[in-house]
Amino acid sequence: MKDDTSKVKTFLLGALIGGTVGAVTALLFAPKSGRELRRDIVDSTTDMYDKANDLIQEAKQKTNNIVDSVKRQADSFLHKVGDYYEDANGQISTSTESVQQRFESLKDAARTGADAFKTELKK
Repeated sequence: MKDDTSKVKTFLLGALIGGTVGAVTALLFAPKSGRELRRDIVDSTTDMYDKANDLIQEAKQKTNNIVDSVKRQADSFLHKVGDYYEDANGQISTSTESVQQRFESLKDAARTGADAFKTELKK
């Protein structure tokens, strides 16, 4: 994300400088008086600055929209992961209780069988 921001800034700076240099060059070669030429240069530079500022604001807004979207998706993902964790934890608890019950039943059956075997041996 940082590389993209850096690329956008570099592009906008290049566009601003290139546009300004082009506008100034065009004005310098135009047949006008000094005062008129200076006024045109100021106007052109101001227009380029305003356009660059608009582009920067638009880029910031788009970046903020992307960040907000990613945050929403991350929150949704974390919520789903939490739900899956709770479900899995519940299933593990249920399975553990079932295994413990079966183990207790098996112990009781083994104890009953051992007692029956002892009783048969005593006869």
